[in-house]
Amino acid sequence: MNISLEEIQQLNLSSKFLTNSELFSILINNREIYQDFKKIKNNDMTFVYETTIEYLKIINKLETDCLKIRNLLDKTEITNKSVKIYREIILSKVIDLFPRNRDELYYIFPEISNYFNEMELKQVFKEFFTEI
Repeated sequence: MNISLEEIQQLNLSSKFLTNSELFSILINNREIYQDFKKIKNNDMTFVYETTIEYLKIINKLETDCLKIRNLLDKTEITNKSVKIYREIILSKVIDLFPRNRDELYYIFPEISNYFNEMELKQVFKEFFTEI
């Protein structure tokens, strides 16, 4: 009943930061999607494809937004206020996307370590993420 790596590759949706195997890992390990997979009856893969496509689109949208923010950071005079605003934007987007596993954060947005140190991440995300 699990979706295969080959099936994800056939969706023709790519990720700027993620390899297909990383996408596969995120999709399979996300509890919400896993629960959806378990609901599938009679080997009907339509729902799996639709769900996977939606998540890939969300990931791609997040990456695009983060690239825009990174470009702004590169071109903008960095002030304490602007850094705080960028941090809040990034955090809200990441929390909205995967509110379950902090490790997935690094798959989705590897550059986040440029803006947040490990202690900050632990503090900020402790309410949103559970240890797996």
